[in-house]
Amino acid sequence: QGFEHFDASNQSPLEKLNHYLATAARHTFNEQKICPVSALNSELVRLPEAMQQRLAELATFELNWIEQVIADAQQAGELKPIASPQQMAQLFIHSCKGALYYGRLQSDVATGKQYFQHSMELLVNQWRD
Repeated sequence: QGFEHFDASNQSPLEKLNHYLATAARHTFNEQKICPVSALNSELVRLPEAMQQRLAELATFELNWIEQVIADAQQAGELKPIASPQQMAQLFIHSCKGALYYGRLQSDVATGKQYFQHSMELLVNQWRD
């Protein structure tokens, strides 16, 4: 549903990515929530098969959505095509989840949020024209 909300907005592809990042930061740092894929990933082999399958489907859906947004951003001239949209989406999602994880380890919420935002800005700004 969250992805449908992003798609329903009249935002440019780059604005959608930034909205995604802002939402991830809000959920993680303000609301103290964790992405279910990230939260359960370390225990994946211990989960029932059906739950493993659903988590894999969710992760694939999220990655495919980001890939499409990056492809749209490349086509709109908002991001440089430095690699395939799939490769850039993988780097984006891995960077995002890692920055969220390490941001939660910071001394306070404000520092963690700043850590996350700075990390993702460094990545995305390298891709901008």
